[in-house]
Amino acid sequence: MTLYLVTFSGTEHARSLWFLTVPLTSIMLLPPREGTAWSVGAIAIACALMFQAGSLEGAHAYSSVFIVRYTILALMTTGVLCWSEVLLERYQIQLQNQNNALKAERDHLETEIVQRAALEEELRYLATTDSLTGLLNRRAFMAALAGELTRSQRLNTPLTVLMIDIDHFKQINDSLGHPAGDAVLVHLSHLLQEHLRSIDKLGRIGGEEFAIMLVDTPADAAEIVVGRLLDAIRSRPAEHPENHRPIPFTASIGCTQRHLDDDELTSLSRADRALYAAKQDGRNRSHWI
Repeated sequence: MTLYLVTFSGTEHARSLWFLTVPLTSIMLLPPREGTAWSVGAIAIACALMFQAGSLEGAHAYSSVFIVRYTILALMTTGVLCWSEVLLERYQIQLQNQNNALKAERDHLETEIVQRAALEEELRYLATTDSLTGLLNRRAFMAALAGELTRSQRLNTPLTVLMIDIDHFKQINDSLGHPAGDAVLVHLSHLLQEHLRSIDKLGRIGGEEFAIMLVDTPADAAEIVVGRLLDAIRSRPAEHPENHRPIPFTASIGCTQRHLDDDELTSLSRADRALYAAKQDGRNRSHWI
């Protein structure tokens, strides 16, 4: 259509100006290189038609000056549009690269945050957990006992603290080896967990010493729990990790109730004295202070 208007543009060649829309539409609708090629090709055809217009019926001849000016204008329009599209394409590529870099950095940061959170959780676990039994270590148990004592004193609720020690544990290590001793410790931790509630706290606070915090438990109810624990320990021996033979063992338990002026050190110290008394009385039993 535009080439027809160039050929039959009228006496003042006003219609030929519509041809200047060709560079715009070509470069806007096509990629810059293809659009430029189409535009330059169309300009070449338009120039040829202008030179031949005088010999065509119904057409009006173009002057050489008009053709040159028209061609220069069309080529300049094509060049400006092509360059602007190239710049826009480069900007879009640069922007996409920046977005990709930001996305990669965000993904990296998210991965690093997840890894750091997992590491912090692992460090927190290692700092509060006994590596052999998976129970609370001494530090974590003392912190839990301090918090529960505060709650118990504020609400005036009962709290029982138990200290448990395996009888003649050194003989187990010396006669059967340290792997057998570790098996006894793990077995005892499982036994204790089976007979405790989820609100009670259990920790390994020494080599063969365990501590239990019976929450909201008065002495008479705690005595029943202690009896069940002693019976379970007597009746369910551990298993040797190598030959799978049973390893019978017993334990002594020291028991105490919360006092009004207790803190975590005094309550655990009193339970420890009760444990010593149970040992002095012949082991394989409990003692209250």
